[in-house]
Amino acid sequence: QAQLVELHDDQPKQCLQVMESFLERAPNTLGYALYQQMVRRYKGKEAARAVFGKARRILLAPSDADSTAHNIGGGAVAHAEDGAAAGEGEDAADAKNEDLEKGKRWMVTNRLDEGIGQGATTKTVAKEDGGDRGAASAGTIIRPGPITWHLYASHANIEHRLNHAPAIAARIYELGLRKHGSFLTQPAYVLRYAQLLLELQDTVNLRALLTRALAACSDRKSHQVAALWNMALQFESLVSIGDPTNVAAAVAVERKRR
Repeated sequence: QAQLVELHDDQPKQCLQVMESFLERAPNTLGYALYQQMVRRYKGKEAARAVFGKARRILLAPSDADSTAHNIGGGAVAHAEDGAAAGEGEDAADAKNEDLEKGKRWMVTNRLDEGIGQGATTKTVAKEDGGDRGAASAGTIIRPGPITWHLYASHANIEHRLNHAPAIAARIYELGLRKHGSFLTQPAYVLRYAQLLLELQDTVNLRALLTRALAACSDRKSHQVAALWNMALQFESLVSIGDPTNVAAAVAVERKRR
């Protein structure tokens, strides 16, 4: 919707308000990445950097998001067991347990104790409408989603390509690895960072990055991991052009890749 407003509305800046409204209801990584790009176009680089900082404060770390999901599942199981004990019927309890085993999530409602629903990912906001119907559901607010590597990669790309600050972009990539170790197992993120280091001719950090990433992904087999090996071989081959003594390193990478 925000992109349609930007492309077809007489006031394209209104797309910012659309995205702000959306992110208030459902904060998520890809939403903030798109919003930051729009802010960079209309408000400049400092405002875009502020969006990146805000997203890092609001979004959950991957470990926190996993813990929240576990708590939701545990709360739902406890609710099903309590209901069966209270006489809701063995058939109903069995049906709930069967659904839980299939991976379905139960929405926490206001019938539960207030302390149980604090970890829920969604909550329904009820408002008085002044009519005979009483309280009605007015909207849904989604708990902040997890931070993924896309947020850091998007910001680093803005710094590199639009702000012409590749050194800052490299620090953004490294910040992502320092704050979220799981990013090292994401070949797409590592390859973007490696390509930047290659442009900066930072051979020391590039070799260290690829070594760490390949070690972290040693138990994986995919075309993305193969791309990491290809990048490592390409790098060592390029170094060998200027330093013939580095040929042995390139041969070693080739053997490990096989």
